[in-house]
Amino acid sequence: MARTFLTDKGESLSLQLTAGSRLGAGGQGQVHTARLGGEVVAVKLMRKIDADKLRALNKLEARCGAVTTLPRRLLYENEGGRPGCLAGYAMRLVDRNRSVSAARLFNFEQIRHLPHYTWADAVLAALRLAESVATLHRHGVVIGDLNPENVLFEAATTLADTATWRAIVLDTDSFQIKEFGGRHHHCPVSRPLYTAPELIGCDFSHSWRQVSADDFSLAVLIYQLLLHDHPYDNAINDSEPDLAVAAKISCGLYPHAAMPPLGLRASPFRPAPSQISEAIDQAFRRSFSAHANRRTPGLRPFAVEWVGLLRELHGQVVPCRKSRHHHHPRGRECLWCGVDERSGQAISRFPNALPHSGSTSSAPPAVAEATSPPAAAAGPLLHRYGGLHRQLLVHQQRCRWLIGLRAELAAKLLTLERSLAELHAQHGDAAQWIDRTALERRLSSKASWLRRHVLGRGGSDAQRQESLGRLLQFVDEAVKTFLVFLDWVQSRHEHLLEHLAALDLTPLDHGSDHPADPAAEALALLQSAVEQQQEAWLTRQLEQEMIRSWRIEGFGARRLELLEAHGLLHAEHLRRNIDRLTVIPGIGKGLQDKLKVHLAAVMAGHRWQLKDRTWPLGLEDLIDLAGFARLAALEDELQVLGKQLKRADQYLVKLNEQVASKTAERDRLLNAFLAIS
Repeated sequence: MARTFLTDKGESLSLQLTAGSRLGAGGQGQVHTARLGGEVVAVKLMRKIDADKLRALNKLEARCGAVTTLPRRLLYENEGGRPGCLAGYAMRLVDRNRSVSAARLFNFEQIRHLPHYTWADAVLAALRLAESVATLHRHGVVIGDLNPENVLFEAATTLADTATWRAIVLDTDSFQIKEFGGRHHHCPVSRPLYTAPELIGCDFSHSWRQVSADDFSLAVLIYQLLLHDHPYDNAINDSEPDLAVAAKISCGLYPHAAMPPLGLRASPFRPAPSQISEAIDQAFRRSFSAHANRRTPGLRPFAVEWVGLLRELHGQVVPCRKSRHHHHPRGRECLWCGVDERSGQAISRFPNALPHSGSTSSAPPAVAEATSPPAAAAGPLLHRYGGLHRQLLVHQQRCRWLIGLRAELAAKLLTLERSLAELHAQHGDAAQWIDRTALERRLSSKASWLRRHVLGRGGSDAQRQESLGRLLQFVDEAVKTFLVFLDWVQSRHEHLLEHLAALDLTPLDHGSDHPADPAAEALALLQSAVEQQQEAWLTRQLEQEMIRSWRIEGFGARRLELLEAHGLLHAEHLRRNIDRLTVIPGIGKGLQDKLKVHLAAVMAGHRWQLKDRTWPLGLEDLIDLAGFARLAALEDELQVLGKQLKRADQYLVKLNEQVASKTAERDRLLNAFLAIS
């Protein structure tokens, strides 16, 4: 069975609805392959269509199309050569032979079939995923339904060439986006194992998600890629051994938390994040701790922060000395060998395809970046814009420092939270300071013995009662004083947490999907700005090229008037609509080709003038002006938070000193009572 559609640009698309053309199906529609303009594309026919949302997503394709399968063309039913109802959209086709689903990379049975796949590649895959998510967040997209089935890793050549992998996010019609000055388009779906705790139980079709919800899903996926396990699974929970994973997420039962609940501990048959690095362990704790889950989700590491952490980790991965299957961070014990030793069997079955050097000095493959500017262009560009490049480099380094400062403050706040919880557990009530029941029992038994054996010693008995009364009164007063001070410090801690979580750090993630080298990042942004200036100049020149002035065979005055009647007045109009000219009566493929040739010649002439042109670029042309203005304010806010956190630490020291002083006084009173007894 065949169906014919018209695209929003007037192209015709014929779709063969056969088993061979079908790529998959889901709750929102079916996906097939088809040909459009000589290119093989994927076509999604939808059951329920939000036309406004598809058009809004289509506008994002030029900016985010490299990391997603956003709509390239909207498809309409062909009703006698005229567009009818909207039926779906055409998008880029990801080659199955050069791509692998993220879900396959969590399973050792699946990984064994991937050629040359190592743990270094797992780190690289996590990095690529964080880069893609950072790109989408930078353009105002919240993915919403971020899960392993919606992520493909695509290679530029073959799947074995892991250095060229790029993470592609699928099912883009479920993205949450906000049109400029227009509608809010919600994400109506989410998978329980990847749903942020604050969204559990919400109506997704009406719940507006924050970027922190994606940050939770991203952290789960990174955990699975690095540790081959769900962060809330494979934990021993004595109190509720059969609790579902989604319920554990809701309760924040993360087994590697700084203070896991009583009876909860991690399984010894899976590696722990602390075996990778302290920074990665802290990032996962910020993502999954019970406090960050519900009350301050904004403290979770955002995508660009993960990019920095994973780039650093990828540069530290080395082969294992013991097993040619394994890789691990330099200077640490192999986390996979440890799992195999504890379990007594080879659980960590990475492919055994690469020759093992036996040296921990070797480094992982270089990270290739398709977005890096060509080396040939770097020389002239830096010659013309060297000063601006240096300013941008300083800006990039400043952004990285601020991101690191935020992460450091968040880690200190979580450490302070643990200290406060330990203090409360040790000194939160009178029972933690003294065993009142035991002392009263001792007094009662001693007085009874004295009354039976030593008559007339009632004065000593009264003295013992008075001493015990002073001791108990002191303890009650000490507990009240301690709790007042502790509550005050906890309130400061809560304030700092909320303030840090509420900071808008989106101005800092500009350029996050570029190479790790800050100089290369700055050069890439500079190259992009120059290209935008060139494109704007070319657009202005084409707008001055009136079509009526052209002399083209087959285009007389009447045909030129026909073009003008359809709104095609100048060359820029023609450039934007050149592919859909055949929908105009009287303009066939031959005349369309003649216009294409003439337009290409006009554009080539203008582009020649761009060869040695220098553009008046400033730092505000490379960075969002509002974001650039926010940098100083962000730096001030983070510095103030740092000072307030330092004061909170000082208050904690005073509180510990007060506890030590009260404990010493308690011991003195207790010894005095025992001496009388």
